[in-house]
Amino acid sequence: MKPLIGILTSNKDFKGKIHSAIYYDYVNSIHKAGGAPILLPLINDQSVIEPVVSKLDGLLLPGGIDLHPKFFNQEIKPLNGRINEEQDLFDLAVIETARKHGLPIFAICRGHQVLNVAYGGTIHQDISYDPDWDGSINHEQDKTELAYHLPIHDIKIKENTILHSICEGNMLSTNSFHHQVIDKLGNGLECVARSSDGVIEAIESTVDTYVVGVQWHPEKMVDYYEKHLNLFKRFVEACK
Repeated sequence: MKPLIGILTSNKDFKGKIHSAIYYDYVNSIHKAGGAPILLPLINDQSVIEPVVSKLDGLLLPGGIDLHPKFFNQEIKPLNGRINEEQDLFDLAVIETARKHGLPIFAICRGHQVLNVAYGGTIHQDISYDPDWDGSINHEQDKTELAYHLPIHDIKIKENTILHSICEGNMLSTNSFHHQVIDKLGNGLECVARSSDGVIEAIESTVDTYVVGVQWHPEKMVDYYEKHLNLFKRFVEACK
């Protein structure tokens, strides 16, 4: 039986009506990797979240809009983007419940950042607020003419990590679609990859069995690059 992988959705306005939505790339990636994708609607009710999450075999945290900085004890700064506190509350509640049940977690872009906050970490509300960032890499590929599935920069991967074993080496070429970056790492999280400008590109848990976060969007690359598909295959395998 294929493992059941929960994918968080967002509420989107379409022609004046609210829809539960998620980019199909996430669904395709889980299915292509051998999992059964299950979409989780945004319902901030623990009496719903608990029984649903308890039946899952794994959790995928997708990309999305910015996180409200109050969830990591900061005031909103001018360059913070669109936020939705209901989404933040939902994401954090589902992560907490998934951890309680020991579920493998794979987090992407916003999900990578929310995961860090769920472990007690912080993020820079814009990459320009990071005093150590040298500006040598453009992390907002959507503002260029480069196709979404094409890599825009490389990352260096730490040895003896899940990511290193998946990629079978210490370098990987990735795409990039973000303006916020991780600042302080959450408790029990380890940085396992960085880009050459110092941005934390991947994290793993040192306290939970299989928890991996990546800053790029591998779901946009799975049809073109085997190593990015392998990220999902390893995740699905961990969920069995």
